[in-house]
Amino acid sequence: MLASKIKSHYNLLSFLVLLVTIILCVWYVNNIPLEVGRKLKITGTVREIKKTTYQDQIIIESNHHKYLIETDEELPITLKDTVTFQGTVAEIEKATMPNVFNPQSYWLGKGVIGKLEEVTFLEVRPKDSIKEWLYQKIANHPLEGYMASLLLSDFSRLEDAIVTAYQQTGLIHLLGVSGTHIVLIDSLFRRFSFPKWMKWLFLSVYFYLLYPNFAFTRSFIYHLLPRSKTYGLAKNFLAISIALWIDPFALFSVGFYYASLLSTVAFLLMRKMEKKKKKKIKELLSFSLWMFLFQAPLTIYFYFEVNVLSPFIQLVMTPLLTMFLFPSVLITFAIPILTPITTIIVSGLDRLLLWLSSTVSMNILFGKPSIAILVLTYALLFLALIIFQKRKRFAVFLCIFAFLLLSGPKGTDEVVFLDVGQGDSIWMRLDDKTILIDTGCYKQKQMVSFLKSKKVSHLDYLILTHGDYDHMGEAINLVENFKV
Repeated sequence: MLASKIKSHYNLLSFLVLLVTIILCVWYVNNIPLEVGRKLKITGTVREIKKTTYQDQIIIESNHHKYLIETDEELPITLKDTVTFQGTVAEIEKATMPNVFNPQSYWLGKGVIGKLEEVTFLEVRPKDSIKEWLYQKIANHPLEGYMASLLLSDFSRLEDAIVTAYQQTGLIHLLGVSGTHIVLIDSLFRRFSFPKWMKWLFLSVYFYLLYPNFAFTRSFIYHLLPRSKTYGLAKNFLAISIALWIDPFALFSVGFYYASLLSTVAFLLMRKMEKKKKKKIKELLSFSLWMFLFQAPLTIYFYFEVNVLSPFIQLVMTPLLTMFLFPSVLITFAIPILTPITTIIVSGLDRLLLWLSSTVSMNILFGKPSIAILVLTYALLFLALIIFQKRKRFAVFLCIFAFLLLSGPKGTDEVVFLDVGQGDSIWMRLDDKTILIDTGCYKQKQMVSFLKSKKVSHLDYLILTHGDYDHMGEAINLVENFKV
């Protein structure tokens, strides 16, 4: 009884520490000064280079502040180079439409506080870096996309169809470097009887290469803290807090919420499974289902829909991806002669995942819930998880009720005027009819997200006022995603 009370106090204390940490991180980030309009001469380090269809996006860090530079030019710079340049400070643009991708929030999650315009590069001092060497080593490799993703947490070199399939099936956490990979690395070092110092040296170098990566940082710190089954939950809260102190900007990234929530739920589930002996298949199915139930509200909040059959896909694919994908990529990187064999394995996994995501699919559109509904949903889910062993029927009822709350009532009549760049667009829901006048340009691809956030599954009328690109550019995208 005394031990149980002490454990509860530790859990509560560590949770309060986490709440205080979150409040301080919000205060810190919101009080960073940004002198908009000021011309600066800056010397900084290249932290990231992201190539897109339309331009290169470069992150420069100077005096612990990161800035974004967008350019159409091919610049002779690589990661870790020291560059000197002049530019005008500007804010990163916000989304002009509600419930769509917000560039300002996205870059803030990466620690970028503003952008630089009218940039003139004055000097580039090249510097060799391990990360750039790794990129050069995997360039043009048949598994380049997976190597960049699983070794460097860079999805940009993977095909869009593959990334979408991982997202739709709830397996995206296995595609980037996360806590799962620390567990896999730990098991590999144990299996081959490598000394502990070698494992921690490898993980420390890996941490340096990936920083900032919240999921990996949290797991790395968790494994650094003293082992304790009794105070595991408190240890997890403490690891999240320390990871936020290291990178407070992570609080503004989607990955923070997935990593923090699912690691906490996984710990609670594992602790419950240790108390009762069940059949292994039943344990795996139960674990997969609970993880889906806790992951789904976040997915609905950010992406507005969820595949209700994804727990069964995860039950099939998680062991395969864990046992074959990551080890295959790691081994191929170290021993290139095995490339033909591992390419066949990875291609087979790709085909299976694409088939499952397209065939075993039952997407339900929820729309975007409010923050209050999201918090209430998670309160009900945590209550259901706590009482499940003793009151199964009531726990199931709570889960069903939670998702009924998320689905919300059918939309009421409304008219929304949308800023789609050079043109305008108007969306209306009137007498159960949905009407869209003009679409904006295809380059933005935001209209689909907006309509899904409004729980629109079809358009009764799509009216195009004329054929200019900025008025009808996204029409094809809408026809491909909705019944029009």
